Amino acid sequence: MIGDRIYALRVLNKLTQAQLAAAAGIAQSTVCKIEKNMAHLRLDHAARFSVVLHCNLEDLLGYGPDGPSYTIVFNPPPRLQPGL
Repeated sequence: MIGDRIYALRVLNKLTQAQLAAAAGIAQSTVCKIEKNMAHLRLDHAARFSVVLHCNLEDLLGYGPDGPSYTIVFNPPPRLQPGL
């Protein structure tokens, strides 16, 4: 899962959650939840993580030559849903 990859990359880069959060401009509690796969990874957070963790988005998200190794779920806010 994405959180597991972020955790592995963070450890590989010898960063604490607090250091990753500060460098990415994200709350440490958010980093913790993402690593535990308890929160969805926002695209802007993924972009920040990829810079701090020295990897590209494809590697961070697990998108290989055969396509993604995950399922993208999009739940639009109620105001964007048709018929509301």
